[in-house]
Amino acid sequence: MKLRIRHKLAFWMTIIGIIPSFIASFMAISLIVGRLKSNKRQETAKTLRIGTNLIMDHVESIKKATLGLSKHRTTFLYFTENDLSFQNMRLLQKELEGMGNGVIHILEPDRRLTGSLIIGEPPGRMSVMDLEVEYEKSLEQSTEMIGQVLNDYAQTVDIISITRNKGKPTAKEMLFVRAAAPILDKQYNLKGAIVVTMALDEVFCQNISTILGSHIVLFPFHGDPNDRRFGKEFVSSFPYFEKSQESIPPISSSTLIDFIKGGTDNQLTETHYMGVKYSVAMNSLHNLKGDDLGIFAIATDIDTIQKGQSEAIFTLKWITVMSLAVAVLLALLFARTLSNPLGRLLISVQDVARGKLETNIKSNSTDEIGDLAKGFNKMVFELRSMRQKQTEQISEIQTLHEINGAISVQVGLGNVVSQAMKSISIAIQCENIAFWFKGDDETFSLIHHEGIHWKDLKNLRILDEPLYRAGIKGGELFHISDVQSHEGLTRQGKLRGEVMVIPLSYQGQAIAAVMLNRWEPGSSWTDVHFRILRTVADQLSVYIVNAQMFEKISSFNEALELMVQERTVELQKANVKLEQTLDELKNTQVQVLISE
Repeated sequence: MKLRIRHKLAFWMTIIGIIPSFIASFMAISLIVGRLKSNKRQETAKTLRIGTNLIMDHVESIKKATLGLSKHRTTFLYFTENDLSFQNMRLLQKELEGMGNGVIHILEPDRRLTGSLIIGEPPGRMSVMDLEVEYEKSLEQSTEMIGQVLNDYAQTVDIISITRNKGKPTAKEMLFVRAAAPILDKQYNLKGAIVVTMALDEVFCQNISTILGSHIVLFPFHGDPNDRRFGKEFVSSFPYFEKSQESIPPISSSTLIDFIKGGTDNQLTETHYMGVKYSVAMNSLHNLKGDDLGIFAIATDIDTIQKGQSEAIFTLKWITVMSLAVAVLLALLFARTLSNPLGRLLISVQDVARGKLETNIKSNSTDEIGDLAKGFNKMVFELRSMRQKQTEQISEIQTLHEINGAISVQVGLGNVVSQAMKSISIAIQCENIAFWFKGDDETFSLIHHEGIHWKDLKNLRILDEPLYRAGIKGGELFHISDVQSHEGLTRQGKLRGEVMVIPLSYQGQAIAAVMLNRWEPGSSWTDVHFRILRTVADQLSVYIVNAQMFEKISSFNEALELMVQERTVELQKANVKLEQTLDELKNTQVQVLISE
């Protein structure tokens, strides 16, 4: 069986596509199976480390956003107008969009609060005014931070603990991220400070939970594990289905106490919550001074992990099968894409081999196949050009042979000119012809013409000079593509179309000029005609000179023959007279003798 290139390409491309897909799928399945066999608690610990990094990234994002707000045009606008429009407040809120709930405080250089802007929605049934008062009071906890900003122009960030609804039955300890930055004008003069406080609340937990795929729980730390409230106050990403469940912590107080007494981070355990078994990992949260502020816990659903991993293996198997199928289809498509142009190229090569030089390959490809098609088209174009040139050369040779054959057998100037003009008229399709010849008096005279408009051809002038004289002076073939529109040409009469002047010279001397005219819409003289006429002009000049010399020799012979005939008659008459004289002498001599 003879394999085509597309079959070979399809085979090798399939092999190349299958092997990497198979290896990648095998490694992925092995990795997932290995993770299934590994300790679920280790996976939870990894998730905890990622979650801890996300908290640090969140803190850093708030710090950067605070610095950006300190340089924001709207912040400076507040100092000049002492109030902000709704649109400007939205611009400031947009800088912290997606970071949770909180507040923006703007302080004067003397630490006096000059304005605040709530970010997000107030928690529970708390009013915006109560929330603003609570946030304003919390600034007293950050006296040292604000002092660093206003005195040292430093930018600071920290995690703080704030008691909401303090003194009320609904009081609740919560964790916040607070960042502060100085507000400086273009001359670096202190205008005040901006303080951003963002809550680590349920919204924050839900955002982290969405990223990790595990539940998040934050326990504010009161310092005394024996406090009855310890472990009862928390925020988490767990949904609350019933109001009574709000006070039930996902992780027991005893577990939290064991974690604190253990003195190490990343304590791992398991717990049941709402009928679901979770793998739990915990870590401590500290402020800049190293004080414990709370506990950050990750709760991962073990059944969900196992189910997700099983589904991942099943999905990966299907992806592997589909990848292999796609690899095969792509290999076949690639092979077909590559082989089809080659097949068309092969057919075109065979057509050219059979002599079909009008063959042309259409290809928009920019790769090597496209270059090959362009090279093939260029080669065929050159072959067509060579064939056309060969045909033109053959036509030239045949035309020259016919013209030479027609005039070479002619004797006499008139016959040579007449036959030459007829042959040229037939060869290049002329309608009007005029021939000027330079006589012995060095003047040119019209000795031959053809066509119904030869007089108009004779009268053509350019720049007030007969056109044939302008051609003779130029010494080269002179061509006018359109008689009626050519600039400087006058006395066209009824002439239409093209006109050509061909000067004839011999040994550097002009001896004659030929004017040709034809009018054929859609057609014109080509370089082939010009080459023929230049060659014929050189040969015709020789024939005309030879014919002229022949006429001169013939005239001389005729004159010489006439002179010989005249001298012969005179000799004959002289001989007759001589004979008569001799006879008279003889008679005289006889008479003398007789008389003697």
